[in-house]
Amino acid sequence: MFPLLTLIAAVLIPSTAGAQQLSPSSSTATDTSRPKIGLVLGGCGAKGRAHVGVLEVLEELRIPVDFMAGTSIGAAIGGLYASGMSVPELKTLLESLDWQNLLSDRPLRRHCPCRLKSTDRRVPARLEVGFNRGRFRIPTGIVTGHNVELTLRSATLPVAHILSFEELPTPYVAVATALVTGEMVVLSQGDL
Repeated sequence: MFPLLTLIAAVLIPSTAGAQQLSPSSSTATDTSRPKIGLVLGGCGAKGRAHVGVLEVLEELRIPVDFMAGTSIGAAIGGLYASGMSVPELKTLLESLDWQNLLSDRPLRRHCPCRLKSTDRRVPARLEVGFNRGRFRIPTGIVTGHNVELTLRSATLPVAHILSFEELPTPYVAVATALVTGEMVVLSQGDL
């Protein structure tokens, strides 16, 4: 129990710490009777279920989350929750995922065209090379994310029209690292 309490204490921050970067939605901005609470979810794929557990405990304790931020799996879980997905829906989604397939970057065989099925077993590894701006390009990440993207797109369809993450049911930002420069990138708008 102690690690869970430590995790909860570590992720709850008062609104003044991040208010310039992310402000609570207008529906909660008028409520001045309590401090605003921001939740930050960290990385490491194995912690995804723990993040859902933290959200569940916060809901059980009736602690509202006014805005969220996350990185890696924390960005995925945070984005889904910020989009309005409930904790039971998050649990169901996580339990239904085939993690090996999700992280393989290969579509399921039944979704491949016939011509790709015939070469599928002869090519042991695939490196996708593209051509952009007059140069050949290789993927910039370890996992290119085709299957992850498909899963997240289908789960966030209800908010696909929202381009500013501040307008989500719970305002949200994701934090990533630019692999080439190593600098922090804050994602607060675009396609969730």
